[in-house]
Amino acid sequence: MDANLGDDLTSLLAAITAATEDHDLPTVLQRIVEAGCTLVDARYGALGVIGDDGDLDQFVHTGFTPEQVQKLGAFPRGGGVLGVLLTDPQPVRLADLSKHPHAGGFPKHHPVMTSFLGAPIRARGAVFGNLYLTEKRDGSPFTAVDETRIVALSALAGAAIANTRQLEQLRERERWRDAVVELAVGLLAGGTVAEAFAHIVASAQTLFDGPGACIVTPQADVTVQALCGQVDVTRLAVAPYAKASHAQAFADDSSSVFGSTDALWIDLDDSTQPVVLGVGLTRTPTP
Repeated sequence: MDANLGDDLTSLLAAITAATEDHDLPTVLQRIVEAGCTLVDARYGALGVIGDDGDLDQFVHTGFTPEQVQKLGAFPRGGGVLGVLLTDPQPVRLADLSKHPHAGGFPKHHPVMTSFLGAPIRARGAVFGNLYLTEKRDGSPFTAVDETRIVALSALAGAAIANTRQLEQLRERERWRDAVVELAVGLLAGGTVAEAFAHIVASAQTLFDGPGACIVTPQADVTVQALCGQVDVTRLAVAPYAKASHAQAFADDSSSVFGSTDALWIDLDDSTQPVVLGVGLTRTPTP
């Protein structure tokens, strides 16, 4: 094994980890592609993100000039050799792309590429996308050592991507939570409480694009003050036990109230009595 592999990956992991701390996912993906090119001295690199339909729905790249990008137009969707990793997510190393049975040639204005190295990137057990490198700068084909390096980098990249996605989801939840609280504070400042509550649940359901929303006051019994959309009030019949917050008391079995896969509970006000907003989510919040 390459004696420098450990040192190279340590420094690259440090760079990728630093990128995940303050940057969004697109920036992290760009750093991964650039790290791959550096690691194996490749002229071109790309990271294709797999969409729900199994094709590539994002394509982050490096090495192309702005003029080349403009002339090439739409990014690849996963045909030809790129599609090999979609159907069989295993490393692929080729000395000559054109000789592969799935090679379909290059579109007009595409730079000449001969050598190829690709590896899948897995995040939390699922294939997130594929890392593609082409054209070693010295003109030689990629080696077994290069393949080992890219497979190792892909594993590190998968962990970095998973962490970044989780961080973005947490940040998005906080942004949504703050938006609802700000809305509630503004509405409670004027008009009747009943009108304010009705407006809040309707706005919350729209904001979160979920199946339903409700406002409850959890005291000796749980009282529903307002609701909108799909809400199973029988699931709220038992008063929750005291926890760190009234909202947290609903979190353990919250999704069943709205018949959704997830839910968010927010403390709105506890100056005179606890008031909690619950919102059903059809998906985990993402940017």
